[in-house]
Amino acid sequence: IKEQKYAETIQVLSELLLTHPD
Repeated sequence: IKEQKYAETIQVLSELLLTHPD
């Protein structure tokens, strides 16, 4: 399902944002 893929993408983006606390 797309929902799982979407949630996975959000998790990755969250990690990237945490890695770049600009």
